[in-house]
Amino acid sequence: MTGHFRTPDTYTMGHVSFANLDNVYKRITSEAVKNHGTGACTVLIFVTNDVDALCALNMLVTLFKSDYIAHKIVPVSGYTDLSTANSLHIEENEELRSIILLNCGGLVDLSEMLSLNDEMTVYVCDSHRPLNLHGLFGSDQVLFMDDGDIDDLADLQQAFEELEEGGSESDNDEDDVSDNDEDDEDDVSDNDDDDEEADNDDDALNAANASPGRRRKRKRKRKPDESLDGPPLKKLRGSDSRRRRKRLQRMIADYYAEGTYYGMSVAGLLYAMASQLGRAGNDFLWLSIIGLTYQYLSSRISHRRYLAVVQTYKDEVSKLNPSSAGNAIASDSNLDDLESLFGSSNPANTATSRQRDDSSIKCDDELRLMLLRHWSFWEAMYCSGYVATRLGVWKECGERRLGNLLVKMGLPLEESSQKYTEMSLQYKKTIRKSLLAVAPRYNLHEIVFPSFIKSFGFKGVVSAADAVHSLAAILDMSSSTVESMIGGEDSDFNTSLSGGMGAIRREDKTGQVDKSEFDGLRGVGVGTRTGLVSTDGAALAGDPDEMGLANPVSGEEDERDWVRRFWVGYDALGSFKLLTHGIYLAMHLQKALVRACASILSKKLIQQLPNFQLCILSAGNSSELTDNEFGVFAEGERAMRLLQFLEEAMGVRGKGGAIVVAIEKTAKHAAKVDDAEAPDGEENDQGDAGWVVVGGGGGRKNMFGLAFQTAAQRTGARVKHDSFEMSVVEVEREDLEGFLESLRIYMR
Repeated sequence: MTGHFRTPDTYTMGHVSFANLDNVYKRITSEAVKNHGTGACTVLIFVTNDVDALCALNMLVTLFKSDYIAHKIVPVSGYTDLSTANSLHIEENEELRSIILLNCGGLVDLSEMLSLNDEMTVYVCDSHRPLNLHGLFGSDQVLFMDDGDIDDLADLQQAFEELEEGGSESDNDEDDVSDNDEDDEDDVSDNDDDDEEADNDDDALNAANASPGRRRKRKRKRKPDESLDGPPLKKLRGSDSRRRRKRLQRMIADYYAEGTYYGMSVAGLLYAMASQLGRAGNDFLWLSIIGLTYQYLSSRISHRRYLAVVQTYKDEVSKLNPSSAGNAIASDSNLDDLESLFGSSNPANTATSRQRDDSSIKCDDELRLMLLRHWSFWEAMYCSGYVATRLGVWKECGERRLGNLLVKMGLPLEESSQKYTEMSLQYKKTIRKSLLAVAPRYNLHEIVFPSFIKSFGFKGVVSAADAVHSLAAILDMSSSTVESMIGGEDSDFNTSLSGGMGAIRREDKTGQVDKSEFDGLRGVGVGTRTGLVSTDGAALAGDPDEMGLANPVSGEEDERDWVRRFWVGYDALGSFKLLTHGIYLAMHLQKALVRACASILSKKLIQQLPNFQLCILSAGNSSELTDNEFGVFAEGERAMRLLQFLEEAMGVRGKGGAIVVAIEKTAKHAAKVDDAEAPDGEENDQGDAGWVVVGGGGGRKNMFGLAFQTAAQRTGARVKHDSFEMSVVEVEREDLEGFLESLRIYMR
């Protein structure tokens, strides 16, 4: 899998080239085999809780299990977790040899953060950019898995190494100059002033030539009793050295100031490694596809970049699924294949009939209509961010435009309001063609994008986009929110959950919701890792230590809520039933998102500042949201989704650019989160309300990571920057005003 990637053949200190990723696995297993006789666990895996990292973890664990490599998995949600895990699992651990970080750790100096002994090596597989240069080039115990980006940093590496190695030499030169000029205090003073000017001027050389001290120095050089290598020449050398150091420092500062962005998905990197090992199969390919789709749907990569990578995966699908290659949807002649397009089998097409053990992957052009296969066509259009922002569905005229679009498609309102699985076959066959015909009139030029679907035998098929939405919802939605969703309080959600493919929400004879169907969302397989789930969703028994698992903090059964959700998501990667659970959670989350954004836009809560837009969302100005919905968006990942929707909506209206969203964490929600994450029997006193602040927009690179840090430093605001995402921070309630004012000044 190297179709669009550069494949250098070098193995450099600080990183492993893309062409040699298999060397990472060979080195890890070699160290493990050396200590195999002692029964020691030599491999420790830190993994963040996002969809991409989840897929990468599944691949890595599969490889380790097949080779009988003992390993320990520690989910981490931020730097606090990473620091705590360092104390529990790394310090004084003489048996540990390999530490692997999946989608975390690339932005900090791990050699300083982790307590490493001489026998340990850290392997970083992180898509976050820019990478920390101290971590990348400053230690031979930290190795980054390169997707090709690091090879472009040769100049920065040279600058970094020159600054690190030449620091002491420069200091010695300055001392020599000072010692030889003690007899001329005025000259020394003038040169010090010259150095200060160079610090504040981009062109230090011109500033030095214009200074009085430099002119006097030239006069002193003309004295016949002074040799050319005397003290004045040494001062010139010292000044040149300082100017060069400042140029190198500016080069590195500019690298960090460019903003945050994303490299290749970590699932893609792990798939490339498995391919080089000759051990990549359909399951690994599917996980890699999910990782890529997650990056695309969350706007971490551009549409053009996505298309470039998809072509490589299409080649892989054809290679690993030869029987289904001919069924790939590449032309209009294949549009009648409802199984591949819409998740409904077509009995008349025997070429695509599924078998009980069918796990094939097929190429599929996916419509940008969120979860189309699982609710009505109208709901899919209304709740899809891509369509909703372009039609302005939160306004009455926007809903009329949506209705007009359906009329031009020739789709009756009655059909579009039905569950998609219940629509007439004649309309299903023509939806894609008719939608593409009218899409340009409504600025829906990218309504279709190439994607993939996977078969789960007789159970059904799942598209890569649906899998991403499902997994993201499972990871994001707390158990208390899930309980509230099925309690019958939200009539809209109750309606959306009735029917559909393998509908999960069912009512008993008394009309009450059958909550047993949701048992699978309360910790399936947590701590057992058997991969087996009983019919009621309970986990089968197993020894977590034998399966390579560990609680990240306490080591006890009382895991925090997000950790339980993490393991549910891990199980859902191979479970059609759990993916279906997550799909209906995603529906509810998306409806709440659309309602929240509609409220913000209709109330005109977005302020236009000189260099960015600001939205402050508090309980007082978002009364249209329920407490549960409001609390959902006061978390980093969901807040980023809200920002993504608003950014797209403002861009369509011609008001695009950078945007900052501040969401109030109410005392009620903060206490709920803290109680959920506190061990049983312990009280949490961190229920004070604050603000979650996220920033983005204005280009592919996000400038707000550095801006938030600078604003906090200038004002002394109490800011918690614990997320692996640089553009997400938490600010104390009373410090928000000063923080935003400092941010406004910085962004001018």
